[in-house]
Amino acid sequence: MVGAMTPRPFGAAAAAALALLLAACSGDATEEPETAFVSGTITVAAASSGQYITGKCTAADGFEDVHTGAQITLLDSDGAVVALGELEKGRNNNSKECFFKFTIADVPLGYKFYSVDVGNAFRGVYTIAESELAKYHSLYIG
Repeated sequence: MVGAMTPRPFGAAAAAALALLLAACSGDATEEPETAFVSGTITVAAASSGQYITGKCTAADGFEDVHTGAQITLLDSDGAVVALGELEKGRNNNSKECFFKFTIADVPLGYKFYSVDVGNAFRGVYTIAESELAKYHSLYIG
């Protein structure tokens, strides 16, 4: 055949180079980054003291953005989002306050400090050092 390619023997040097390339590609690329799990509660004023009897809770006026299913965000020191979670069902722990448990899974390690943001209003900054991520965090708003 004119113009057809003829297979050539695969040299030992080429085989060694291919083996090194395959080993490099299959190494660290599959390793998962180290992560942490963050948990705690957000506490706000209750809408009414009668909620104490039912155990269910709704946040007071001005805190409507703090509710069951509201997003809780973990930010790095530059303000970039690194992980998300959500607030669980609000519970009443006394006649004046609601607390919402939260968990944030798969928080990437490697930042010295993390900031917590919840709701859609600026409520101040709660900062967590990386060394403190595993502790249970109790945040009070209001």
